[in-house]
Amino acid sequence: MKSNVILSNGRVVAHRPYLSAGKPNGATEAFMLDGGEMSNSEWVECCKLTTPAPKKKLTWSEIKQLKAA
Repeated sequence: MKSNVILSNGRVVAHRPYLSAGKPNGATEAFMLDGGEMSNSEWVECCKLTTPAPKKKLTWSEIKQLKAA
C-alpha cells in the first residue's frame, strides 16, 4: 500500500485498496484526505512523487567494464 503523500500546497493524498467486484485487486485508489476533489495539477504532482524513478540502463561498454573488474 502506498504511503500518504503531502503535496506542495499542504494537502494530503491517501491511498486505499481498489476494489474489483468487491475484492481488492492489488491496485490502489488515491483520494484527498480532506474529502475534497483533486485538481489536475495535484494529480500530476502526486504521480511524480509516487512513481519510482526508472533505472538507468547500462551501455555495452559499461557492462564490459563491470565484467573486467
